[in-house]
Amino acid sequence: MVVNMELEDEIKGITYHSLNFVISRLMEECFSLAFEGELSDLKGLVEPDSFCETMDHISVLNTELDLLDSLEDPVVKGLMVSVNRVLECSRTFLMINNLVGLEIIQETDCFDSASGLYYSYDVEEPEEGMSYKDRLYALYSHYLIFQMVICHCSCMFTFKKREAYPETDALYFDRTDDLFEGKIEVEDKNAQLLVTLVAGLQEDILVLGEIIG
Repeated sequence: MVVNMELEDEIKGITYHSLNFVISRLMEECFSLAFEGELSDLKGLVEPDSFCETMDHISVLNTELDLLDSLEDPVVKGLMVSVNRVLECSRTFLMINNLVGLEIIQETDCFDSASGLYYSYDVEEPEEGMSYKDRLYALYSHYLIFQMVICHCSCMFTFKKREAYPETDALYFDRTDDLFEGKIEVEDKNAQLLVTLVAGLQEDILVLGEIIG
């Protein structure tokens, strides 16, 4: 298959921004839960999503990451396993493609496309007034969204196309067991990296499920 290099670069940009969306959303959930517990003094003073704007380069969030790593809530700790997992995937993605994250962040078209992709799977519902317990059970749907977005990015590389919704559904729903067990093997290095990430996130939500009960 002849690959349009402009399309390939666009897919790489969309994927990097999409991973940043997942990281930011995970961190937002961490802060939302912490505001009900250890960081309750901050509740009402700042919004959970104010700590992690997706247009900023995720690697500059060291203070926020250190703060979350210091918390004792076992669910927050479990979520931070996923945060660090996606961060590591993002760093690997940049390395194997010889990309510079700070340069991709400036590509607003890729950001807009990634935003459209992410929110095509994440139909946000109002979370104001949700209890701590409600937020815990909402994590299952959040992880579904993360995995679908990442699967879509993987399919973009596999099928060399931006609009890969049917292919994503087929991968996620028709090959669920293989996907979650890390048995999917694809030729494209980026697609493989991403399906491996999906399997890792599945491990994380299973662990969180045991904590949530």
